[in-house]
Amino acid sequence: MNALSWFDDFGPLRLLLIAVVGVLVLLGPFSGGSVDFTGFALITTLVAPVAYAIFVFVLPLDMTMTALFMTDTTPQRRAALKRALITEAVLLGVMMITWLPFTLKLLRVR
Repeated sequence: MNALSWFDDFGPLRLLLIAVVGVLVLLGPFSGGSVDFTGFALITTLVAPVAYAIFVFVLPLDMTMTALFMTDTTPQRRAALKRALITEAVLLGVMMITWLPFTLKLLRVR
């Protein structure tokens, strides 16, 4: 499967969603600790945790809509949507795992 096929199957908005979640996965281990208002630490201590909280709800919503669209479409499009659904499910799991220490600290679970 080449890059153009991924673009056709997933579409630009879903690829952007996947890219943002990928960045959040990379920033997850650097979150937490004290809040810093300067430099790159601003991204990891303020922006990324807020984006994580938003995308924890956005990603399952897109997965639900993808599953709904799968019910009434052609077999070829259904296969593409299934690939998107599996990709998003894996990314959601990876994102939740990388942000687990931050979430536990936020909820004060030891």
